Amino acid sequence: MSALTPSPTAKILLDGNSTTFKGNANIIINNKPIFTDVLVVVYLLIGKIVNLIINPAKTNGSFPIPFFGIVTSLTS
Repeated sequence: MSALTPSPTAKILLDGNSTTFKGNANIIINNKPIFTDVLVVVYLLIGKIVNLIINPAKTNGSFPIPFFGIVTSLTS
């Protein structure tokens, strides 16, 4: 996946030490839109762990499990 383009209807929810980003996105691979209008949910847990969920139903099962990662910086 080389790019996620969030929709203008994306939402940000704050809950204690967690932040949730939720919206629809276009998934672009090699500069070509492969999947469009896909629900994507990003959880930021305690500012250190990121969990990315991409709707498998809208991507023909290409992303059946969530992605997890460690945040090393929240600045550019």
